[in-house]
Amino acid sequence: MTLWLDDAPTDREMQLVGQVARQVSGFAGAQVEAIAVRRSLGSHDILETRILRRDLVNALEGRGSPEELWITAKVKMEPDSVAADGTFIANDNAYPAFQWGVAPVVIQQVGDSKSGAWLADLNVDLLASLDLMPGLQLSGAVRRFIGGNLDQIGKASEASDLPVVRSDIRDFIKEGRTAIPYLQADWRGGLGENLYGRLSAGIFEQMFGGLSLEMLYRTPDTAGLWAAN
Repeated sequence: MTLWLDDAPTDREMQLVGQVARQVSGFAGAQVEAIAVRRSLGSHDILETRILRRDLVNALEGRGSPEELWITAKVKMEPDSVAADGTFIANDNAYPAFQWGVAPVVIQQVGDSKSGAWLADLNVDLLASLDLMPGLQLSGAVRRFIGGNLDQIGKASEASDLPVVRSDIRDFIKEGRTAIPYLQADWRGGLGENLYGRLSAGIFEQMFGGLSLEMLYRTPDTAGLWAAN
């Protein structure tokens, strides 16, 4: 049995794979001997983790351990295509997928001899994301100022010979009590064998927006990675 999870692997990948396999094992038919969980970017499979069902059942029933489960598990990058003669069940409710949340945000500056040793603002963000299809996501946030003194930050010195970088930050802080810290569209997907890409456009942070392109090539059969932005 093979399951597909959209989006790239996370730093909790093994834990997530174990949770998915455990849920599936309870209702899978007796003929299912292994459970494979695949990660995909768009329509491109990039990673497969295959677990033997008997080892999973033994671990759940106390006759084995999670360590023994992962000893026999197999992980493969760029897995081969699944045979077309199998039975495929699509999740028609997967897209579009909307998520939202609220989070506190603290912005601070430390060590400015003119403005003060420590300046900080407390804000609250209303976050939202919309997955339109595999690999395509819209995301953004609305930020509201709660309190703080970051608007007391000193103005950039006009006499400095250093390149001007974020010199308008004080204006952004004073005039952006209600602001959009980011609003962007992202596409991630496979461009070919061992080649992946990301294209982003929009407002990436408080004072920066534009177009971003990233490509990543994984050297076959090695751990080497080559990236270009």
